Amino acid sequence: MGIDIESTQSRGQEQFGNQFRALRRRLGLRQGELGANLDLSARDISRLERNLTEPPREPEFYSRLISLEGVRASDVGRLLHEGGPLWAFEQVVPARAILTPLPGVIIPLYFDHEEMSDDELEVFKSEMTSLVRNMYGARMERAEQSGVTTI
Repeated sequence: MGIDIESTQSRGQEQFGNQFRALRRRLGLRQGELGANLDLSARDISRLERNLTEPPREPEFYSRLISLEGVRASDVGRLLHEGGPLWAFEQVVPARAILTPLPGVIIPLYFDHEEMSDDELEVFKSEMTSLVRNMYGARMERAEQSGVTTI
């Protein structure tokens, strides 16, 4: 199954190409090597890097990319932000942790181990839980003071 590469302009396309090239170089791969891993030709990789084609819209492209050794969740996040389909992020990047500070509130956390150690993640989760609970408590107080029964 190949990825559809079209010659059109889109938002963030130039940044996508620059980010994509920087990622390939950081991984130490040639265009053909990266293309083989992503089911693309070296020509397709070159066109993406030179901003001659629109960034891929298929989640499979980003799933293949995140599976490569050395590719971090933040790398895929930057690419998706610069031109890929933002909705694909949660489909292709597994959450490292799920924070549930209140019933009905679910916050997925995507920090890589390189970006945040396990100990730092636990501190972050605790601080974020506190922050969300404090914000919710303050909102409930304001609602009670104004006579609103539901928020």
